[in-house]
Amino acid sequence: MTRRHDRQSLPVPPRWGSGRARGFSLIEVLVAVAVLGIGLLAVGGLQLKALQEAQAGYQRTLASLAAQDAAERLWAAQVKSEAGGSECPAGSEIAADWYENWQSHLPGLSANPVTSESSSGNNCNYAIEVKWESGGDSVPYRYEVGLPKL
Repeated sequence: MTRRHDRQSLPVPPRWGSGRARGFSLIEVLVAVAVLGIGLLAVGGLQLKALQEAQAGYQRTLASLAAQDAAERLWAAQVKSEAGGSECPAGSEIAADWYENWQSHLPGLSANPVTSESSSGNNCNYAIEVKWESGGDSVPYRYEVGLPKL
């Protein structure tokens, strides 16, 4: 037979304020949630900035393509001219058609991007400046091209 005093006693849970309590307190959980929340806000801000920069890069790529398109249109206008390519075409010859093609792709696009720099010897030199609106600012992209006289 077992006697009462021979039995092992069960552990008594600690009382509030006495000894070491197990688990997390409410303050620790609130601090952990606050740190996690601040971290998630920072990640969200970084994601927003990455999207903005990706959009700006996309617009710069379109501006580069638009400038190259203007240079190719100048080349085509020079070849199609009555002089057979021996004269430099004016930038205004291609402006309307170029603007109609690119205005839907770049917001606030400037209408006439081509200015004639100089025509020296056997070259027709142009400066193509594509300007568009991005985030309330006017963003320029300058492209210089020289076409040989044929």
